[in-house]
Amino acid sequence: MTDWNQLKTIVDSIAKHSLNPHVSSLNAIYQLQRTLQVTASYHKHKIELAKRGITVEQHIRDTYFSRHQSVVVCKNSYPYHLKPSIEHWLVWCNPNVLTEAEFLKSIPTLMKSYFQNCKTLWFQNPPEWRSVKSVPHVHVFVLK
Repeated sequence: MTDWNQLKTIVDSIAKHSLNPHVSSLNAIYQLQRTLQVTASYHKHKIELAKRGITVEQHIRDTYFSRHQSVVVCKNSYPYHLKPSIEHWLVWCNPNVLTEAEFLKSIPTLMKSYFQNCKTLWFQNPPEWRSVKSVPHVHVFVLK
């Protein structure tokens, strides 16, 4: 179970990797784990989508976005195993409305408007670690 200080260290390591791809964030990312129950639920969800011929990306686009909606903020259905005082959220970008660069530039403003007066941390997985590759998104952690 990850606490706030550990999480801050992990997010800082991932940020360093974003600025300099030669700095490995692999160890940091491995520290963020889901419980076995959440992991099993996530894999079951992906299998059920696949049986219906739907990719995770299609499901996210169809479930979360209206035609002109640029971003969606929601609690993560498959959160990392964090202390109870930390909530795990996702911010999804509609790639038909915003570029990934525009989306990432908007994140600090989104954090202020959605999570007023809360401590937050956020990161975007490096491309090689993204489970949902075609829908830009960031992980957000909120200290309650």
